[in-house]
Amino acid sequence: MGNSAIGRGTAIEENKVKASSGAVANFLDGIVDNSTIQIVADQLVAPGINFMATSGFNIDAASVGATTSISGIGFTPKYAIFTGLRDTFVNAFWGMSDGTPGNDDGWGTNYLGVPDNYGRFSQAIVMYNTAANYINGTTAFDVDGFTVTWTKNGSPTGTLFTQYMLFG
Repeated sequence: MGNSAIGRGTAIEENKVKASSGAVANFLDGIVDNSTIQIVADQLVAPGINFMATSGFNIDAASVGATTSISGIGFTPKYAIFTGLRDTFVNAFWGMSDGTPGNDDGWGTNYLGVPDNYGRFSQAIVMYNTAANYINGTTAFDVDGFTVTWTKNGSPTGTLFTQYMLFG
């Protein structure tokens, strides 16, 4: 998946903002000119935040390594919001980070492998198969992206689909 970033006050060149399908494509199709796009970009980015980027990645729980690095964002993040779910749609998560290891905060469903059980974590990314089989990820921001450090317990299975929104 590619990364996309929009910065406050930066020029957006003709035909440079593209989306292949879905709500974003429908929204962009309705925009008349790039000055309108710039106004929308300025409204999307909060005060004190100059850039915003969105994208995602997929992790195979059974073979996840010690870390996953995401680069090419185009700026150093200050804050991140993560959402995701397991391929079986059994559990979902949402989390936040300021890039300081130990400051992550996340919530997940299927906590300890119990349906409709919710848990709070000190990780931004979480996926439970059962109480003994799970992966959790803490984040640290880099100059051009972020790194997820994984904690793996037991033998978790499935693909974890993760979406993120970065602010810098």
